Amino acid sequence: LLDHVETCLVELDHDPSQPRSGRSFPKVNTLNGLNLALSMRLEKNTFFPKLFWGKSLSENQLFACLKEISDLSDDPSDGEIFENSRCHKCRSDWDQKGPKCKCCKLEEKLLEHDKCVRDPEINCILKSIFQFLKQSLVNKRPRKKSSSTTVSALQFIERMADTFFELKNAVLKELDCAKTKWRTHLDLLGDFDELNQCKRTLRLAYLDENLVGLSTHEQAFIVQPHNIGALL
Repeated sequence: LLDHVETCLVELDHDPSQPRSGRSFPKVNTLNGLNLALSMRLEKNTFFPKLFWGKSLSENQLFACLKEISDLSDDPSDGEIFENSRCHKCRSDWDQKGPKCKCCKLEEKLLEHDKCVRDPEINCILKSIFQFLKQSLVNKRPRKKSSSTTVSALQFIERMADTFFELKNAVLKELDCAKTKWRTHLDLLGDFDELNQCKRTLRLAYLDENLVGLSTHEQAFIVQPHNIGALL
């Protein structure tokens, strides 16, 4: 098993299709070492720990994030629109300096969870263990009835593994759908902001008004008297 896992990790490390910055999983010499290294790696992951340690999926941060995105309203509040219109991240093109909006915070969480689910080394190790167990099951089946307990155990593990990979693929689809909905919601907030800007009234600059403290975006709504002819 250890040799098979190590071979798969080496192949992954040399796979040009994997945009990674080198191997981070240590080389181990015992099953206990593999178990310890994998457990430590899983503790830092937002998806796998809850599955392996029997906790409810509803407690998982990833699923909480997916629900939060699912609950995004197609009729955002005035407060959400205002917060988004001032966000220094997604409204940087408009020279906004306000705090990060809820939508941008959601994106950061979503991308972090997506990275955890797709963790190439964890997935490589789990798949290599699964492959090894399936091959072991094939090798055990022709033997005598004395190995029936072992075969039953391997069959049970095989069914559990199949279920896990089905769940993981379903989660990846959910993440893709969540990204689409998040993008749609961000565009919706932008449309509301543009509509509000269109409704915003231009005004003439006051006599001797100091505009130094205003942003470029705010100054765009203040018309200087000498520009009136050009605007007309």
